[in-house]
Amino acid sequence: MNIAPSEPARTRSRGASWLVWLSLVVGFWLLVWSLAEVPRVRSHSMEPTLRPGEFFLLWKVAYWWRRPQEGELVVIRCPWTEKRLVKRLVAAPPGRTVPEDHVWVEGDNAARSVDSRHFGPIPTRSILGRAVRLRGG
Repeated sequence: MNIAPSEPARTRSRGASWLVWLSLVVGFWLLVWSLAEVPRVRSHSMEPTLRPGEFFLLWKVAYWWRRPQEGELVVIRCPWTEKRLVKRLVAAPPGRTVPEDHVWVEGDNAARSVDSRHFGPIPTRSILGRAVRLRGG
């Protein structure tokens, strides 16, 4: 004897499917957001490389397996304001000493940048990730 499920059983099944699907989508979004972000440039400090209003990729996991390299764009937590800043990793410029586990960062537009020339070397742990340009050219 073949008995078809009642209407309420099918409705519960569809509801459970939607709940599972929604949980997967939310979980995937949280995973992606924890790995990367696409913030907007807010200042002129990195011109001409990055201009105000442009978006860039903040790759949060870039330095989980390797050290930041000189010349890379990094996002740091400002030691004065706790704001996120995009800067170029310069490491140890000539004539300056940088303590162990610290880096020296500077903006490409020296006249409009607040960076290690103002607040000195920053701890490596202040680096939040690598900044990657999204525009071509």
